[in-house]
Amino acid sequence: MPASTMPNVEPARARPADTCNVQSRRHRPCALSPPCSRRAAGFLERLKMSDSTWTISRVASETELREAWAILGQAYEPPMWKRMSDYDAYVAKVAKHATTLLISSENRIAGGISFYANDTASGKGFITQVMVSPLFQGQGLGTRLLKQCEVECKAHGMKALGLEVRRDNLRAKKLYEHVGFKICGETKGGWLMEKPLF
Repeated sequence: MPASTMPNVEPARARPADTCNVQSRRHRPCALSPPCSRRAAGFLERLKMSDSTWTISRVASETELREAWAILGQAYEPPMWKRMSDYDAYVAKVAKHATTLLISSENRIAGGISFYANDTASGKGFITQVMVSPLFQGQGLGTRLLKQCEVECKAHGMKALGLEVRRDNLRAKKLYEHVGFKICGETKGGWLMEKPLF
């Protein structure tokens, strides 16, 4: 098996902090309890990353896909591999038939999107996975991934793009509606959404 070509990536998470080094008129440096310490570290990490250059790259192998999802999947409870009955088969299918894009900065993966753009009979692409680490949500990374997905689907001749979102994932549903997806059906646990590309 060829060696992975992924950069040496680290999970997108806050660094531990024992004291607060956020300085302002309202917040003076102080010793912090663990919850406040984590919040301050997360704030500083987001502040640092918000000025960074984000890069979107393509996953080239199943090994890279597993590595990326191992990083991003830890950000959710339960992790994605615990929510699926046959996670290994799902990863193999996505690696073989779908395209996966990652968004990262300074060798830290912050999010990813996996989609199919190969159904030439229907002309419909389908997004099977969108993940943005909670630490970096609210910075437009999900929107950037979705827009790049649309560009690639159009390049493959897709006329529409669909996805399924869980009924309890209202934040994701709001994001999809914001970029132009509309509900077109229901499943047992969620909604089917679609967006025309032309």
